[in-house]
Amino acid sequence: MERRNLLDLIDRNVDGAVVFYVDGAANLDCLKLVQDSGIPLVLIDRYVEGFESDYVVADNCTGAKRAVESLITRGFENIVHFT
Repeated sequence: MERRNLLDLIDRNVDGAVVFYVDGAANLDCLKLVQDSGIPLVLIDRYVEGFESDYVVADNCTGAKRAVESLITRGFENIVHFT
């Protein structure tokens, strides 16, 4: 599905794309095709090694620390994280 959606960006001649890229190297060729077609591309919460593009990522460590500190401040003691 990701592969089809990436190629669809080119077919639709979009002005730009913000992409939450999931498939590692599997669809990297399609990501490069999008970029080579001149479509501005920004990756969300991903940095793909060996692929030059703009990206925006969250600071998960600081976010988790602040969340736990907030819970502790409110008196919670048994804090669990599932991922």
